[in-house]
Amino acid sequence: MVGWLFDLVVNLVVGLVVNLVVDLVVDVVVNLVVNLVVDVVVNLLVDLVINLVVDVVVNLVVNLVVNLVVDLVVDVVVNLVVDLVVNLVVDLVVDVVVNLVVNLVVNLVVDLVVNLVVDLVVDVVVNLVVNLVVNLVVDVVVNLVVDLVVNLVVDVVVNLLVDVVVNLVVDVVVNLLVDPGGQPGGGRGGRPGGWVNLLVDPGGQPGGGRGGRPGGGRGG
Repeated sequence: MVGWLFDLVVNLVVGLVVNLVVDLVVDVVVNLVVNLVVDVVVNLLVDLVINLVVDVVVNLVVNLVVNLVVDLVVDVVVNLVVDLVVNLVVDLVVDVVVNLVVNLVVNLVVDLVVNLVVDLVVDVVVNLVVNLVVNLVVDVVVNLVVDLVVNLVVDVVVNLLVDVVVNLVVDVVVNLLVDPGGQPGGGRGGRPGGWVNLLVDPGGQPGGGRGGRPGGGRGG
């Protein structure tokens, strides 16, 4: 009987103590350890993993993406835009401005210079030379030719005509009026102051008529 009670008491006490100790130890230790381990490990791991993942992945991805995007944007867009704009501007400036300015300046200068030089040369040189040559030729040649021709014509023609006409008139008038009969060597004397004497012998001295030629001429 005593043994049984002792066993019962011992079992109860041991069971209670063991249960309490186990419960306390398990609850406290397990909870503490688990909580600590979970908190520490999980938090550390999560923080580390998250930080690492975030830092590494995000930074790498962001850096890569940003770098790629920036590089692409800078290289492609900027270079293309700059190249296009610069090329277009340069081409436009060079082609339009330079060509227009050069063409205008060259054309204007060439036209003005050529026109001025040509006009000056043509106007001054040609006009001077032409005027001088023409004036000289006209003055010299025309004057010489005119003078020579006029003098020759006047001298020859007039003198010949005058001589011929005068001689003919004198011969005819004298022969007809003074000695119409034309007796050989027997011309009659001029009448004093008559109109025949005015034609033949303007002196009109009495008896101053020339004798007629034989057969109608003047006396020898």
